[in-house]
Amino acid sequence: MFEILSSRSTILNSILTLQGDIEQNGQNIERLEKAKGEIVDKQAELQFNKDLVDGPELGASIWTGEHATTFLSIRDELVVSINYMCNTRVEDMLDHIGAEVERLRSLNSSLSDSIASLNRQLDSLDDA
Repeated sequence: MFEILSSRSTILNSILTLQGDIEQNGQNIERLEKAKGEIVDKQAELQFNKDLVDGPELGASIWTGEHATTFLSIRDELVVSINYMCNTRVEDMLDHIGAEVERLRSLNSSLSDSIASLNRQLDSLDDA
């Protein structure tokens, strides 16, 4: 009898631990999804505002010479950097977040299967 109670207690503790892990993973998924949404919003904002780098227009009548050439070169570098951030870096980050969310969901599915198995073990102890 004591052995059955000990096994039952161990199984119940395992179930509680696994449920806690599932809850923690769920919270992490929510945080990642929220961060992903915020990143997408900032990416859109950056895309929308990147044309501001080209203003004001500099022409021969406004600004010429070495400083104008240097400034235009810096502008071009900024456009390249912004495009790299918006396209490559942000997309890599979003892919990484998506992969982590998928990993956590898969883990939760596996943990749920483990809980179901432990519940079956409890049922078999109750029948004994």
